[in-house]
Amino acid sequence: TQVDLTSVYEEANLVQRGVLHVRGDYFLVFDRVESDDSVEVAWLAQVENTAKIEKETIQIEAKAGNLKIELLSPHGSGFVEHKPYSEHVDKRNESQRSYKIVQSGTGLGYTLLLQPQFKGEEPVKLHSTVNSQEKGKTVVVLQSAGWTDYVWVNEDVRPMDMDRWDIFEDISVEAETMVVRISENSLTRLFVQQLKYLDSDILEIAANKLVSLELASEDGVIWTLDLASEFQGRIGLNRRFSLYDESGNQISTSNDLTLREGTYFIESEAATVPQFETGTSRQNLNEDRKAPFPLGDS
Repeated sequence: TQVDLTSVYEEANLVQRGVLHVRGDYFLVFDRVESDDSVEVAWLAQVENTAKIEKETIQIEAKAGNLKIELLSPHGSGFVEHKPYSEHVDKRNESQRSYKIVQSGTGLGYTLLLQPQFKGEEPVKLHSTVNSQEKGKTVVVLQSAGWTDYVWVNEDVRPMDMDRWDIFEDISVEAETMVVRISENSLTRLFVQQLKYLDSDILEIAANKLVSLELASEDGVIWTLDLASEFQGRIGLNRRFSLYDESGNQISTSNDLTLREGTYFIESEAATVPQFETGTSRQNLNEDRKAPFPLGDS
């Protein structure tokens, strides 16, 4: 979700906030401020006075669970206590504390990771890096013990910069936001927001109007396709795969399609689903082994 707040700030040309929620795992917050003249921007966090602050992280503990806030970018910055601008107007509340991250310039960006944890659940340890943060584009990599998420966030619909990782050599995407999850060297989840075009070894999607969707699979035999809105356009499938609705009716993909918002299934013949792991070559596609989403050729 992206919100344009520019109209609230007269001194800025752009004030934009983006929030990405990867269900069950984390939130990412992306803030961007642009202006003609240099401005000072303070990112504020107001928390209970029991919160634990350690440079780039804030740990909040409560009865229902915990929340960890981690600053990913700008790198090297940290949270410092925010003093009231006016003691008469901004009166101190002893039960709360305010912390801030301050930057100055004409083009400023903030990226923060929020990890909720319910009581009784084991915390997921994430290693996070901002691979690049340029004007209009942020790339974040998040690693846990069992998976790695690659996250692209653009300010508009554009081709994703995926060339820096060989595992995505044969995947092309034009969209606003994308999250790719890799588990055991195979792609198991693909979330795309405001998608215009996607091309991969399994399917090709060309949308006549922008659409948001998620592809997910645990075994590589059946993929779940969740459409967040109506789809209009073309879906081309690898000959090993077929498209079905929730009732199990096969949907022809020979012509342009109009699909209602909802859940669909892309199913393959289990005997012909290829094992195609990171760094393997085209001949492995002929081997009779199962694996989730093939990643690309070398």
